[in-house]
Amino acid sequence: MSETARFEPVTEEEREEARRAVEQLKTDLAEAAKRPRPPVYSPGKFTEPLGLDANGNPQPPLTPGEATP
Repeated sequence: MSETARFEPVTEEEREEARRAVEQLKTDLAEAAKRPRPPVYSPGKFTEPLGLDANGNPQPPLTPGEATP
């Protein structure tokens, strides 16, 4: 069953509500920008290079022989 989209007129109350929501979002984003960002990584968590194989399983780092072309 296909029906053509129908657009209803937007009331002034709905426009004002949308405007307030946008202003609140801008305020929230500005406040979030002032907070310090959490660390992206924990330096103690990974102590050596780590990679994943084709199946997504962890694999050990390359040996010096494998690392040289």
